[in-house]
Amino acid sequence: SEYSWNEAHRILKVWRALLSALVSYEIRATAPIGRVSNPSPKGRSGLWTHDDVLKLCWVATLMGHKGMAVGIRLAWGAMLSPVDVWTLPRSSWRTGASRAQVATQREKTGKRVLHAVGADTLEVVDAYLASMPALLPDAKIIRRYNGSPYRSKDTFGDDFRTIRAVAFPGEGRQFLDLRRS
Repeated sequence: SEYSWNEAHRILKVWRALLSALVSYEIRATAPIGRVSNPSPKGRSGLWTHDDVLKLCWVATLMGHKGMAVGIRLAWGAMLSPVDVWTLPRSSWRTGASRAQVATQREKTGKRVLHAVGADTLEVVDAYLASMPALLPDAKIIRRYNGSPYRSKDTFGDDFRTIRAVAFPGEGRQFLDLRRS
């Protein structure tokens, strides 16, 4: 199977650490780790502007991807990662007097985080939720064009790339760049 540059770099990094541990515990005399180069992957530099985000949302809505349009707004407005967007359960969306929050949990630390959401994103998400049948607390908010929840990062990414290709042909920026913009 093929690995992305980031995945391959992490795998080699762990492999080198394991071989070094074998040497330090005197299980192996030497570790042949110098034979394989492991250059770091290039850092991300793509940025989206507010106008770009509005265009992506507009194109997504025109193409029938209302859930993706809402997901783009959430990623932009609350600085959520792609996985936080497509796995966001209904119980994590909290509204109150003209403000909203999204509750997520950090994968590495397990710490709970509340992300503030602006009034414009609040309007969009509330209208989207009002257009759907009532969701159970653990049901995913962001839905595909056919109404089913996203089940993998691949289908989520495929849908985003389809929308991006229409809105910005030949563009290479990714969904995850919304978080850093």
